[in-house]
Amino acid sequence: MANKLPPLPPSSDRWWKGARIESIPIEPIRKCEHEFELTKDGAKCMKCNLEFLGEGFEVQDGILRNSKKPAL
Repeated sequence: MANKLPPLPPSSDRWWKGARIESIPIEPIRKCEHEFELTKDGAKCMKCNLEFLGEGFEVQDGILRNSKKPAL
């Protein structure tokens, strides 16, 4: 059983009077010279917190590799 809600009123409707407006600025992704360390669940970059979960991760010459999955 699918219940559909009625559409929201248009932005010019008085229903929106006093509504709080929030804006989240979009920031460009910053580049990271990753420094991976192995964790109990996978691997994590110590600079930007990028994390991969899984098995078979190795850090060789500063490059993250996974022996369980072939490279593309």
